[in-house]
Amino acid sequence: IGGDLHLEGTASIGVGDLMFIHADSSDSHIVARNNNFLLRTNRTQDRLKFQPNNANVMIISASGNVGIGTTTPITELEIHSANSEAYHYPLALRNPYNSETNLDYGVGIKFHLDDASDNKFGSIAYEAQTSYANIGNLNFYVDQQDNTTPIATITTTGLGIGTSNIDDDLHISASDVAVIKLESAGDGNYHGSRIKFSNGIVESGSKTSYFWMNAGRGTDGSPTF
Repeated sequence: IGGDLHLEGTASIGVGDLMFIHADSSDSHIVARNNNFLLRTNRTQDRLKFQPNNANVMIISASGNVGIGTTTPITELEIHSANSEAYHYPLALRNPYNSETNLDYGVGIKFHLDDASDNKFGSIAYEAQTSYANIGNLNFYVDQQDNTTPIATITTTGLGIGTSNIDDDLHISASDVAVIKLESAGDGNYHGSRIKFSNGIVESGSKTSYFWMNAGRGTDGSPTF
């Protein structure tokens, strides 16, 4: 059949009882009633383009890369935004379901690693701080298949490592001995690792009162503190 097919007003086109196309004054629909609905191109250079308002919004390349805001995605998913705001989040993850007393509700990103015997994954999750909360904690998990306790937690008051009950700006907790390791590759005099304690009082000439401890090696190789 040559030429175009044009239907005025509300109209539907059907292919048996398997698929139909329908359009009215508010919506247009393509409905498939069998197991699969395929959008397919037949050439290696072809792409699928989604163009609301006649602009490229999303593209699927012939290799399967998905681009949002870009026509040339170079990874499996590439999101590009040219927004000029100082802080802009081109990808937002949201879980609005936070109306329970169970505190496991939240939203996050999972990093999955499968091998022959284990199902390992880590994640970064923003989880409700209290029941019915409008505030949450940012939790970091490692080997979450076997360990459901976050290795680090960030709240509005501090950072906790090994604990989510944070009492100070930095709170480190361990079941046996809590260790902080500072390592430097410096090998000469005055080289080493330093901890600086400052009271934050700025004096004249932009000076700060502080105390610091230096752990290193002297020129003869002996440890210095």
